[in-house]
Amino acid sequence: MRAYVLEHYGGPESSRLMDVPAPVPRPRDVLVEVRAAGLNPVDFKFRQGKLRAILRPNLPFVLGNELAGEVIAVGGDVKRFHVGDRVFARVAKDRAGAFAAQACVGEDHAALMPRDLDFTACRGRAVSGAHCSAGIEGCTRCQTRTEGVHLRRCRRGRHLCDSDRQMARRTCDDNSFAAR
Repeated sequence: MRAYVLEHYGGPESSRLMDVPAPVPRPRDVLVEVRAAGLNPVDFKFRQGKLRAILRPNLPFVLGNELAGEVIAVGGDVKRFHVGDRVFARVAKDRAGAFAAQACVGEDHAALMPRDLDFTACRGRAVSGAHCSAGIEGCTRCQTRTEGVHLRRCRRGRHLCDSDRQMARRTCDDNSFAAR
């Protein structure tokens, strides 16, 4: 399968599109056919080597942290997802892999997509949705309004846009996302 792979730390020349073996799901993983991937600052900071103090995977390493796609296989212990489910997810930092045709995602790092949104709309919402969901569940400084949830700040102090708040609210309403 095709994937965007980091060969060494550095600038754009340090990574390239290449063929790699398809991932194999662990017992609590879902294998997702990636339809859209989100790009955020952690991706280029990782590529530049700025996160080596906290994360040092073996290189070469498939990049990418957030994705949206369709489940094509599940591990033997997966209970919440089935083949054909449309999901959005954040990939565990030690595994990454969202910038590929397929990616393995831990069951606890994925959520069912809201029915009225497409893959592109969901691709970069897993991380911001987790922050917002954590704010809904555990932040005493959050302020709400009667029409849905309007978070000014979540516990990490990040300002969230209206679409992130709406995504987190829909996801929390579906009771399908565990903020971890």
